[in-house]
Amino acid sequence: MSVNKVLSNQETTLKILSQSVRYQSVHSSSQPLPSQSVYKKIAAPIMTAWNTVLSKENKNWVNPFGNFTKPCFVCKYYGHSFQECPNIVPKYRGACVRCWISDHQSTRCRRTVRDPPFKDGFCPRADLLKILHELCK
Repeated sequence: MSVNKVLSNQETTLKILSQSVRYQSVHSSSQPLPSQSVYKKIAAPIMTAWNTVLSKENKNWVNPFGNFTKPCFVCKYYGHSFQECPNIVPKYRGACVRCWISDHQSTRCRRTVRDPPFKDGFCPRADLLKILHELCK
């Protein structure tokens, strides 16, 4: 499959999901039967990690846009660099991407490589796209 076709499929999936909503049942006291329930729409933003919304406005997106033609080195989402990655714990932004200590640069690091300190609930971009694709079937 061509890159343009993959990006087109991803963009279509995201358009559908950006309009997705979850429904909350609202029962009228005069009509308590479930078959007569009224449903109201409640917007449900897609999150990539705890308190981190997936959106271009938040500089956290699944496809290249604007000047962001390459994904973040750490989380693989688009719209930001690793120095300002919204998916990692804030105190580690701009730290060495090998050991996550901020007293040196990654190119000179000789310490043990550690996993990125992602926020709780982090969902890798590839996993998120698979989930979204399944939801849209």
